[in-house]
Amino acid sequence: KALRAAVTALSGGGKQDTERARRIASWLDAPDRNAVLDDYAPAYFTEKGDVRKTLATKAVVKLMSDIDAVLRDEAERLGLAMNHARGATLVELTVALLRLGRDITQRYGKAKQRRAMLDYDDLIVATRRLLEGDGRASWVLHKLDGGIDHVLVDEAQDTNPDQWEVIRRLTEEFFVGEGAVERPRTIFAVGDTKQSIFGFQRADPRKLAEMQRHFADKSSVAQKPFEPIQLKVSFRSTPAVLDAVDWVFSLDEAAEGLTQPDLDIQHYTSRKTEPGKVELWPLVAAEKVETDTTDFTASHDLSLPPHDRLARLIAAHAGSLIGKERRARGELLHAGHVMVLVRRRNAFVNALVRALKQANIGVAGVDRLNLGEELAIQDLLAMARFVLLPQDDLNLACLLKSPLVGLDEEQLFALAYKRPGHLWRSLRTHATEPAFASAYELLSKWLARADLTTPFDFFAQALGPEGGRRSLLERLGHEASDPIDELLARALQYQRVEASSLQGFLRWFEAGGGEIKRDLDANRRQEVRILTVHASKGLQAPIVYLPDTTRVPRDSERLLPAEDGNTRLWLPRTDDANEAAREWRAEVRKRSLEEQNRLLYVAMTRAEDRLYVGGWIGTRRQDPGCWYDRIADGLQASSASSDGERLRATPRGFDFTTLLPDIGWTGDGYELSNEGRIAEPDQRELPLPRAAELQDWVHRPAPAEPDPPTPLAPSQPLPDEAVSEPRAFSPLATDDPRRWQRGLLLHELLRHLPALPPAERAAAARHFLAQPAHGLAATDVEHWAAEVLAVTEAPEHAALFAEGSRAEVPLIGTVKTPRGTFTVSGQVDRLAVSKGEVLIVDFKTNRPPPRSADGVTLAYRRQLALYRALLQRIYPGRTVRAFLLWTATPQLMEISAETLDNSMPYASAS
Repeated sequence: KALRAAVTALSGGGKQDTERARRIASWLDAPDRNAVLDDYAPAYFTEKGDVRKTLATKAVVKLMSDIDAVLRDEAERLGLAMNHARGATLVELTVALLRLGRDITQRYGKAKQRRAMLDYDDLIVATRRLLEGDGRASWVLHKLDGGIDHVLVDEAQDTNPDQWEVIRRLTEEFFVGEGAVERPRTIFAVGDTKQSIFGFQRADPRKLAEMQRHFADKSSVAQKPFEPIQLKVSFRSTPAVLDAVDWVFSLDEAAEGLTQPDLDIQHYTSRKTEPGKVELWPLVAAEKVETDTTDFTASHDLSLPPHDRLARLIAAHAGSLIGKERRARGELLHAGHVMVLVRRRNAFVNALVRALKQANIGVAGVDRLNLGEELAIQDLLAMARFVLLPQDDLNLACLLKSPLVGLDEEQLFALAYKRPGHLWRSLRTHATEPAFASAYELLSKWLARADLTTPFDFFAQALGPEGGRRSLLERLGHEASDPIDELLARALQYQRVEASSLQGFLRWFEAGGGEIKRDLDANRRQEVRILTVHASKGLQAPIVYLPDTTRVPRDSERLLPAEDGNTRLWLPRTDDANEAAREWRAEVRKRSLEEQNRLLYVAMTRAEDRLYVGGWIGTRRQDPGCWYDRIADGLQASSASSDGERLRATPRGFDFTTLLPDIGWTGDGYELSNEGRIAEPDQRELPLPRAAELQDWVHRPAPAEPDPPTPLAPSQPLPDEAVSEPRAFSPLATDDPRRWQRGLLLHELLRHLPALPPAERAAAARHFLAQPAHGLAATDVEHWAAEVLAVTEAPEHAALFAEGSRAEVPLIGTVKTPRGTFTVSGQVDRLAVSKGEVLIVDFKTNRPPPRSADGVTLAYRRQLALYRALLQRIYPGRTVRAFLLWTATPQLMEISAETLDNSMPYASAS
């Protein structure tokens, strides 16, 4: 009644009142009020979900004095109802997502089981279950207790809860008094909660504090010493760097998540007499520059994006230090002393690589590279796709416009416009025209060799003698050389483990083979390293640039985990959140920002001597709470402080137009430095080498390598030999659908069973065959185990499995035939060597086997003949006898020496 009275009163008000009256009346009269809630709620709530400040105008209040209280009571009731409804919807969505996730993990688990594989998490979880489970856990812990004296936990702040539980279980016996050993045993954990930055791997710095309390309590009960040691002395950084770190994290907002509230962050350095410097540069902002578009001689560098300008500044600044200034020990600075840390692999990274190469500064590239996103690689892949499918018009058009071919827009239009068929056909039609002759000749060369060369040779020929690399670098710049080299390396890596197929390489590359992660600290050269802060963990450099500082990561988390890391809610959209979801989301955001503070700490402490901090902004200012503001606030606080125990920053104006006359900028920043002594340089120090000019041989194709002897597979027909064997005894017969699985498993058993005591062989065979990964029925397990045991336990086979015999012996060598010399590489299933003779056995699982040696296929006889020829050279003076052992019967069949001689390759050609 009160709401209907409110509708009547609102109808006599203004425009907003009458609209509110309409919404309330529609809801009151609706047959299903829940269906019209979306139209009803705006009568009370803003778009942000807050109750409107004014629910009725003064004119309406005169008509109904208590209308404001009525509407606010309804708003409160409606808010509770909608909050509950949103919560129920989120629970339903979360349960659905968990069902989907469980199904995915089960499928993934079955796939790993079929392949008998484990991932890294499986190893940790399986170890924890082994140590916690009933039954065997006590026995395992008892055995381990006698073999573990000391436990060292390195990077303890990045140890996840499952790993800590393994450590807890392994060390339980350390604190129970009398153990399996009387020697003193210790636990040594090294960790710094300020450097816990791997939250995405479930690392939690609070877990380190929890485990510290756990071991302290255990030690106290067991009356054993416990020594918590604070490592505050740094042997890496100079006083300026460490004092800057202390000033930045002395502020409460920056210190959140780094340490306990009652502990101050303070460092001491062992490098007190060595010079150091920290500079905070003014931000580079986007500028709108009015230029005369008719003046083609004018410089337009001022229109460069701000991140590009900062990249050029860093290259110029590093160039002003390299080869000119020295470290405290007198060492001349080189490019290997420089590290650039970024938060993301973005356009700035590419611009910096380009700027460093243009400044002739060696750069190691980025630590992770997605080759598929590089323009040069896209052009090379378009070339490969063309030779595989010339009818792909779009791909061919991209290739023709690429630097590899070099047609312009008008030429491509002339080929494509009103063409009667495919673009490749049009190019062939115009092949006699001067504008298209070279393009047609080049593409024809690629097509001609596509099926005859390996992927590496295909790309190397196009990039080297045919000038593809030079064309790409002239168009795209020197930074393209890095991804080009990586593509060649990936092609070489692929063909070492897979068939040398260009189609196969493309499929492998597109399925993930183009993602490259490089260890820039391995095999260090004098090159600038560009790393993400996560990848720089554990590394350091005398000079560190920190340019990516003006943005805070977006709050994009949708799976809201609890403090223990377990997901408790899925929030698809922020607008769907109820009160509890908003609180949980705020907790997750708070933990994320705390990790960002720790990430900044890691970034700043990578610097040994000097730290340079910069940043760029576009049309939008820097995000509140970004790293740049954190560092600026800390250095500003130091400059205003009267604390004489720490170095203080000095405000300073920077003028970068001296380094970059055309695109430099000026502004205010801070400098914090300490003086120190620089040692005299070593008189034997040599100047940095200059880049040598390329000689003529670099541009000439390398001479062809001599061909090795033709390889020959012992079990395969000769290249010019037709297969005309009876199907029943052919090694290629496929009458048994599971023939290959049976053959592989029986060979594996025949390899390992003879090494076991005879009494254990039957049980071991059945256990092996019954593994779930094999998927065998119980009858197959019994039959196949019996078949193998009949072979190994037969008295007539005793010499083959006697002590000293060996299984699966690899053989490699060369044999001469009437047609030339061949390289033979194979593997003997069983080899038994005595003083007078050598026995070689090849196991065959074919069913049915031939009745006599005359029925054995030539491929089997030739295989034994080649093995015999190699072994006769290894064991001169001994008789080499060859056998086939058919497991299905079982039947041991010797192949005579005469038959083997006639089975050698091209034995009849003489």
